[in-house]
Amino acid sequence: MTTAAPAERRLDLRMSPKDLVNIGVFGALYLVIVYALSMLGFINPPVMLVALAASIVAGGIPFTLFLTRVPTALW
Repeated sequence: MTTAAPAERRLDLRMSPKDLVNIGVFGALYLVIVYALSMLGFINPPVMLVALAASIVAGGIPFTLFLTRVPTALW
């Protein structure tokens, strides 16, 4: 007796205009946050290391929010 394989679930990768607007907004927000925190590195070299770590953490927040808003970005 053979068993049939379960039906494959297809992933729909079409994006709506709302998804594209969300990509633009969150992309710009990410760039502004990372740029602003990275500019703190001009103060002196130890601050550059702290600014690097802070920009990684702070940049993760809009990226995570982006992943929750645009489900087609989760390939």
